[in-house]
Amino acid sequence: MTRMLLIALLLTPAFAQDARPPDGIVEGELKPKKKTGNALLYAIYLPRSFDPQAPSPLIVAVHGGRGTALQFAKYLRYFAESQGAILACPQAYEEIIGVGADGTWWRGSANEVKALERFVAFVKKEYRIDRDRVTAIGVGDGGQLAARWALSRDRGLQGLVLVNSLWKLSGTMRAKKTTKIYIAASKDGQDKEGPLSVFAARAAQMLRKQRYPLVKKLYPGKSRSFFHGWEEDFGKAYEWFNGKRDWPKELRPKSNLPPPPPGGKKRKKDLPPAPE
Repeated sequence: MTRMLLIALLLTPAFAQDARPPDGIVEGELKPKKKTGNALLYAIYLPRSFDPQAPSPLIVAVHGGRGTALQFAKYLRYFAESQGAILACPQAYEEIIGVGADGTWWRGSANEVKALERFVAFVKKEYRIDRDRVTAIGVGDGGQLAARWALSRDRGLQGLVLVNSLWKLSGTMRAKKTTKIYIAASKDGQDKEGPLSVFAARAAQMLRKQRYPLVKKLYPGKSRSFFHGWEEDFGKAYEWFNGKRDWPKELRPKSNLPPPPPGGKKRKKDLPPAPE
């Protein structure tokens, strides 16, 4: 009996003892509630600092078209590792079909919003999550889905990142007004519906009207999904979400006006002459 127990322990994967697989990524399948529903594939990254007994920050990352959950988890795991955060990536139902096509994409439907809600609830049940440090990222059509999910109800999110999203306002925004939002878009990215920067501007305008704290930045490039620039700024956005940086203030244009005289308001004669 003792020998059999020893053999079983030797054959047990190392990650079973510390709840973390060798590369940090757990792949799985969330079964549907109904027999006629679709199973949701997912990939979850557990950082090296992961402790099953301690609450961890959570980053929910929704991939864009031609993407997969595993691909997005590998793409963002280095950032999640630097923050000691659990990274949870669901995978879209729809496969992209065509010559040389691979990956999946989201339609942004109500059923997908429910599926994302169920997936996040599953993650929170499986792992101890710091409920005050939950962030969501959506890229491309994944951004549209992430926005619909994040803003339709109070999800308790610190922040939301939308990259090259074609999101359009639909329904009432019920997310708490302290949810900080970072919008990133390509300057010259184009698709059949119009420039990505135009969609970013419209989304920013609607969110500002609703008084959400917001930062919008445009980056050169034509890519619909992955492009260099926003990844570095995501670190700044994450610090902003966590109250470690006043990013909007840093990005605010600096005034060329001289400082006001001490002890009083700026007078007309202190202002520079008007341009001719």
